[in-house]
Amino acid sequence: METTRITMNTCTALKIKAQATIILLIGLVLGRPATGNVAEADNTQTFEAVCDLFQLAEGKLPDDVSLEDGATEIKKLQAINMSLAPKTWSGMFTKGAFEPQSWDEATTAGLKPDQKWKNNWAEWQAAVIDTNPANEPGKSIASSHFPKLTGQAAKLAQVCIATILGKARMHQKAIEDTKNSLKTLSNVDLMKKMNEAAYGVETGKGTFDASGPVATGNGVVAQCDTDGTVDTKQSLAYAMQCLCFDASQSTGTKACRKDRADTQGWDTAPRNLQTAFTEVRALCLPGGSKKVTAPAIRSAVNRIHSSIKMISDVGYLGAYVTTGCTATVANGFCVKYNTKIKTDSDKFGELTYVANMLHVADALEQREDGSKRAHSAMQAIKSEVETAWLISNETLALQDLTSAVKTAATTSSQAQTKKTKRNKKNVKILKNKLSSKTMETANGTELIKKVEITAN
Repeated sequence: METTRITMNTCTALKIKAQATIILLIGLVLGRPATGNVAEADNTQTFEAVCDLFQLAEGKLPDDVSLEDGATEIKKLQAINMSLAPKTWSGMFTKGAFEPQSWDEATTAGLKPDQKWKNNWAEWQAAVIDTNPANEPGKSIASSHFPKLTGQAAKLAQVCIATILGKARMHQKAIEDTKNSLKTLSNVDLMKKMNEAAYGVETGKGTFDASGPVATGNGVVAQCDTDGTVDTKQSLAYAMQCLCFDASQSTGTKACRKDRADTQGWDTAPRNLQTAFTEVRALCLPGGSKKVTAPAIRSAVNRIHSSIKMISDVGYLGAYVTTGCTATVANGFCVKYNTKIKTDSDKFGELTYVANMLHVADALEQREDGSKRAHSAMQAIKSEVETAWLISNETLALQDLTSAVKTAATTSSQAQTKKTKRNKKNVKILKNKLSSKTMETANGTELIKKVEITAN
């Protein structure tokens, strides 16, 4: 048994060692700079990954989330509740044919409204007006059994409706909380994030749309060697230029597309960046207006992340040979993430185009989740309203049953009273018929007692 365990442990150790050796060899191969110059199409797959995210950044967002607030359903419940209130109280809020009456007017009219009611006056007044049978929900209330309820049945129904109203308001608050949580996740806000991911600015295209001189920043190759950072932002547009532009457009390396010559380069970009970038953008495979979804964004981001190679403890996006990302075949067509991505520190998620697009992905997921929660709350409110309408049927049935029991009890009592009176009358007649002599006998006395007991 011990020999078997030792053998198994030895096999496991050898297996782990073999796996580690393979991983190390793969790392050495991937992490080793290319021995030759940058060749045509070396950046094709990497460029396609960046283009994919860029096209999403310029894509079409789903419509903003539109949530029902449940106000219409709540108004129905408030109106039902008010229809059951004592008319001496509900009558304070209106005058004439459901015309609004202010608290001051009610006071002047001698109705003596409580000072504490002022804060809720408008809400209660609206509920009274909504009971008007000429309009909904008053019309539905009038055709229901609620107007038939009286006394204790009406009070019981009002207690039930008040409980239902409390539950509905709780669901309405959940919808309101969801709305508030989504306020900063509108398409207007997300489009700013997407535009900044694409061009480094929240609106427009910044210097990428400049037809005049752009002698710094997005117009020069220097930032390809420093995280692709221009004005503290790392844009997809600049990264695309780093992957495709030759130091001199006359060289025509075709690093991004073997089938397409690039007539622009870092030497022409400073003179007219708009023209230069337009050509780089045209190298992206046709994608039309992409539908922006969270899964699509995450997939594109992951493709870019997996395209980054670690060379000498630094992450590189694109083809690198030696020295730096200077847009020459001898050095590299790439972005060097010298501060963002190192062997012991991967800050890929902090790059502007990554952070912004992942923010959009998170927002879309939050919006979808919020929409589902709000829809569920709205369905719960509608269910409470349906329950409220049934209350009139239940309480009316209880009222009718109570009335029937009272009627039966009254009828029985009246019948018993009549019988008692009739028996007492019979006793009197019997006494008159019996002679005084008979009355004095034991039989006569016993007979009279029996009749009197029966009479009672």
